[in-house]
Amino acid sequence: MRKDLKDLGLLTEPYVRDAGFDLIEVTFGRESSGWVLRLFIDVPAGPSVPLQATASAVTVSHDDCARVSRDVSAALDVADSIPHAYQLEVSSPGLDRPLRREG
Repeated sequence: MRKDLKDLGLLTEPYVRDAGFDLIEVTFGRESSGWVLRLFIDVPAGPSVPLQATASAVTVSHDDCARVSRDVSAALDVADSIPHAYQLEVSSPGLDRPLRREG
């Protein structure tokens, strides 16, 4: 993992966890619309609960993503670790996106 992605993950993960979610993946790069920082969050799988059972019982809502986005945005503003304009997107991995971290 690139150092800047690792640093962004370390900075944002506590806020994601405080909201009750796991940070699954962080991406950051330039796109046609400008720089985009994407955080993928998901419900945590308990030690004895398979991910499939947890995911079917609890999901990440739009309101959850908005709350995490507000908290992370404030933390990024304070840390001032991104020296240029960017968009922050927070979403769940969804069914079509592969998970990047082991449970």
